[in-house]
Amino acid sequence: MTGGRCNSVLHICQKPRLASRLYCNIDANIYIATELQPCEETPMARPALSAARALEIIDLMAASPKQAFTMSELVQQTGTNIASMHAILAVLVQHGHLTRHPTHKTYRLAPALFAIGEAMAQHDPLLTSSRAAAEALTEATGQEVVLTGRAGEDIICLARFASSRTPQFSMRVGERVPLRPPLGGTFCAWMSEEDIAQWLGRRGTDSPELDAQDRASLQAVRERGYIVVAKSPPQQALGTAFALAGRESALEPRQVDALIADLYGGGSYQIHEIDPDLSYDLSAISAPIFDAHGQAIYALSLGGHRAAISGAVVESLARQVTDACAAVMRENDVRIPGVMPERRIRQR
Repeated sequence: MTGGRCNSVLHICQKPRLASRLYCNIDANIYIATELQPCEETPMARPALSAARALEIIDLMAASPKQAFTMSELVQQTGTNIASMHAILAVLVQHGHLTRHPTHKTYRLAPALFAIGEAMAQHDPLLTSSRAAAEALTEATGQEVVLTGRAGEDIICLARFASSRTPQFSMRVGERVPLRPPLGGTFCAWMSEEDIAQWLGRRGTDSPELDAQDRASLQAVRERGYIVVAKSPPQQALGTAFALAGRESALEPRQVDALIADLYGGGSYQIHEIDPDLSYDLSAISAPIFDAHGQAIYALSLGGHRAAISGAVVESLARQVTDACAAVMRENDVRIPGVMPERRIRQR
C-alpha cells in the first residue's frame, strides 16, 4: 500500500472503479484505504505453461489413439524439459487422465478422459446430433464423412465415418490442423469483420491479392452455404504430412507454414462455380453447423472420391450435406444465420 492506494496484484477490489473502502491482503496484513482512490485493474493472468503442456500431451495422444508414448518421445514432440515432463505426467497419471505401462514405461490416455467426453456430450446436444447426422450421411451416400469442430485457432476432427475399409480422408479423430487461410472457410465465412481480419492475418504474409482471393472464397461459401475443396498435389501433401505426423514426429511450425502456403500455388483451393456437365476432382464438400449464438462451431465434410465426378453429382451431394446440417440445427432449435436462409435449404 502506497499513498492509500492498493498496488497489489492480488487485491479484491471490485468495480465500480471508485471505492470508498479498499481491502488489500499483503503478507497477511489488512490495510484499509478510507480515501476515494481509483481501483487499479488486475493484470491479465499469464498463461500457465505447465497447464498448456499437459493439454498439448493430451492432444498429441488423442491424435494417435493406438500409439503409446515414452517420456523421451513426449519431451521431443512437445519441447518440454525432462524434469517438467516428469512432474506433468505424474499429475496426469494421478488424476486418471493418463495410464503408465508397468514394464514398457509408456503412457496412453486413461478412462477419466472418457468420462469427461461423456459429460461434454450431455452438455452439448448439438454435438450428439451432429455425430448422428455424420453417420447417417455416410450410410445415405456411401461416402466418407468427417465431423470437425473449431478449437481455438485449430480445426479438430471429432468423428469419422467410412463405408469402406480404405478411408480416403487423411484427417484422423483427434487430429488438428491450423485455422489459417485458406483453411477453415466453412467456419470463418460467417464471422465478424474483425475475426475475419484476424483469420487473414494468420496467413503470415501481407498480400492484398491473397486477402481478396480469400474474401471471395468466404463470400462464395456464404452465398451457397457450403464449400467445395479441389483435390490438388499441395492439398494431398498437406493431408499426408499431418497423417504421418502423429505416427512419426510432430511437424515443425515452418513445415506447416510451407505446406499451407503451397495451397495457393496448386490452383484454386476452392471451386467457386460448379457446371453440371463438367467433371471435378474433389477433396471434400463441407457445410457448417451453427450454435444458438450464430457461430459455426461444427462442420460436416463429405469426401472419399477416388475419381472425378460430374458437377451434377457434386450439387446433389452438396444438397445432402447442407440438408443434414440444417436438420441438426432444426432439431436443436438453432436458427440458420446470414445469407443461408432455412427456406432455401428446405426447398431443395
